[in-house]
Amino acid sequence: MVNSRTNVHYTIEEVDRLNDFIQNAGNIRNDITRSGLSLSVLARHAEVLWKELRSKYNPLVEEASAEKAARLLLEQRVMALEVHNDSHPSIEVEDQVTPSEFQALWEQNAALQATVEELSKTITELASAKSASEQAALNSEVSALREQNLALTAEVAALRETAVTQPPSESQSEAEATLSLELAKAQQEILSLREDLKSLKEEAAKRELESKSGKNKGKNQGRQKPKQAKGGAKNANPKPAVPKTPPGSQEDVTSLEGASQGGSPGDGSVEGNANDDFTVVNRRKPRSKHKPRLRNEAIAIKADEQSYASLLRNMRSNDDFKDLGEATKSVRRTRRNELLLILKKGVKPSSEYARLVAESVGSDEIKVRSLCPDTTLQ
Repeated sequence: MVNSRTNVHYTIEEVDRLNDFIQNAGNIRNDITRSGLSLSVLARHAEVLWKELRSKYNPLVEEASAEKAARLLLEQRVMALEVHNDSHPSIEVEDQVTPSEFQALWEQNAALQATVEELSKTITELASAKSASEQAALNSEVSALREQNLALTAEVAALRETAVTQPPSESQSEAEATLSLELAKAQQEILSLREDLKSLKEEAAKRELESKSGKNKGKNQGRQKPKQAKGGAKNANPKPAVPKTPPGSQEDVTSLEGASQGGSPGDGSVEGNANDDFTVVNRRKPRSKHKPRLRNEAIAIKADEQSYASLLRNMRSNDDFKDLGEATKSVRRTRRNELLLILKKGVKPSSEYARLVAESVGSDEIKVRSLCPDTTLQ
């Protein structure tokens, strides 16, 4: 369990669903990005089309304005001729219009009006080539995609930050407590084993030193000759050289001086002179007899991460793995990235367990071995 701002407990199915949901959100975001790019391309096409329409629209407007001006001139001329004819009916003017010419001019005026109306309709159609319905549909689609993107982003952020309100099950809490206890016990065992190993190494080194020093002292003592004093009766009988007792010896050190004088070790005449002839070494305190705790048997599995996950799922849900799940006390990971199935007390690994593990992984590269030296898995 990792300490963080919010304690989140997910099952494997919830993690798979969350990963699928995040992947779908990323796909939708990519679709939205592609839709935005397509909209920008459509906008560019619309701008190019509008420029083309404007280039066609300007000459048509100029042509229509020229025809409208010509029509106005013709109407003014017709009105002037009518007024002139009404005011001077008896006078013949050179530019007097006959009824046939007037009719032709009237028809020409009507044709010009029809042409102007057609041109105005064409200009209106060209200007409204992109209908309002298509524009509204595009706008609604863009707004819907943006809203969907915002909703998905908010939901993904909420799923990442919000803790799951459902408390962990009792089996999960018991398994975590068991794992923590096993870890603490294993650490204590490791410390005690290290101390035992250290003491054993020190004891072996001391024994080697004692054996070497004892051999050398014995040789030197055998070869050494007592020196004669040069003068005086005091040094005629020198005291024999007494070797120091090697450290760690379990034998009691006796007073050599008292023995040479015929006195007992408890005689008071020897008091005060014992340390002048030999050195008393304290006995080494006996090491506490520590009996290492017997460890449970275990099965070590070497495979990839997906194989570990499938094996754990089968142990939880598959009925064929019921015996293996009941026999397993806890699951650990080693430094070599192996999956360690620690069996319960008194349970021995069997080839049936190895067969179940191999069938669950379904790979030829799997390596299953037992930590019990007396058991062979096939």
